[in-house]
Amino acid sequence: MNWEMISAVGQMLGAIGVIISIVYLAAQIRNQNKESQRAAMNVLTTHWSDLNRTLVENPEMAVLWLRALRCFDDLDAQSKLRFGAHLGRFLRFADSLYLSVLDGTLDKRLWRGYERTIADTVAYPPSKHGGPHENTGTRTSSAR
Repeated sequence: MNWEMISAVGQMLGAIGVIISIVYLAAQIRNQNKESQRAAMNVLTTHWSDLNRTLVENPEMAVLWLRALRCFDDLDAQSKLRFGAHLGRFLRFADSLYLSVLDGTLDKRLWRGYERTIADTVAYPPSKHGGPHENTGTRTSSAR
């Protein structure tokens, strides 16, 4: 065996080593991306739970929520403000969840459960006709 042959075998083994390293690196990156996606889904789920915990742990807020969904116009100004603020948080987070589905961060199977809850909430008449989002002249021109 001459030196040229030994050099060619060495280069071939080196190339095989590089290919194996690239395949390993690709597998590691894929696993890291999946783990990042799982972590993001866990954060979204935790935030959703925290948002709903307000209604579970605060009986006054739960009563307000139900009263507002039944008849928003019967609420006093403070209750309208509290409900509007909570509904605003709820809808902004719903939007965040939906955008997370679109960009692939949130699994569509998980989204279906959130979507049902969101649809049930906005199906109440106060959310559809007036309520805290009626046109009071306070919206910016870009929101119209």
